[in-house]
Amino acid sequence: MKITSTYAVFFSPTDGSKKSAISIARGLEGELQEIDLTLENNQEYHFDRHDVVVFGFPVYGGRVVHVGLERLKHIHGDHTPCIISVTYGNRDYDDALLELFMEVKKRGFIPVGAAALIGEHTYGQIQVGRPHQTDLNNDELFGSLVQDKIKNDHFSFVSIPGSYPFRQGGQAGHFYPETNEQCIHCGKCVNHCPVHAISDDCKTIDENRCLACFRCLKKCPVHAKNLDHNAKYQEFIVGFNQKLKEPKNNQYFI
Repeated sequence: MKITSTYAVFFSPTDGSKKSAISIARGLEGELQEIDLTLENNQEYHFDRHDVVVFGFPVYGGRVVHVGLERLKHIHGDHTPCIISVTYGNRDYDDALLELFMEVKKRGFIPVGAAALIGEHTYGQIQVGRPHQTDLNNDELFGSLVQDKIKNDHFSFVSIPGSYPFRQGGQAGHFYPETNEQCIHCGKCVNHCPVHAISDDCKTIDENRCLACFRCLKKCPVHAKNLDHNAKYQEFIVGFNQKLKEPKNNQYFI
């Protein structure tokens, strides 16, 4: 099969899944285009059997983050080969890769490659800086290996670890950002929130909506968003950092 276009489709609040998906896609031929589902836009996307799509989504509690799955309703394949990837913070990806596999199959895609990748955990100081350059180089190499499979018309489904029915997960955590007096009310946190959980005052957070993805912490230009004074969070991350300090390896499936 000749590849005409390659797409990286991702939901990536803090850019880890984005970096990995784009690196995998760079290992493939065809013009690379990015489709960012992190902010809701309701645009419909259609792909044919000469495209290749690389999906990248984060893992929340062993499942694909639920908002990301909801936004896949705008993505439509037609026997389109794809590579699926999930990014997790060094604990486990559990059923997330299988869940993404089943979801894209329903939407007309043929998963011919899959990856479970380490990224910096949202909480604490766990695997800071990942994916690092070696990770991204390996992602690109993986993409090129899957391309060989596609070009030779080997469209068999890749075998995916996981179990169904899925474990509970995919939901937000229970720690929410706070805003200190340094806030300049620039609105970046409001505009960049994937689920519109931050009010126009830049301070009030709807905990029923908040993903605890901490995208607002990353986007704030003056570091006004933090959890420095959340005693439960500070107590939690001490043990959590220690528990997940040993780095795991990325896993690739072809």
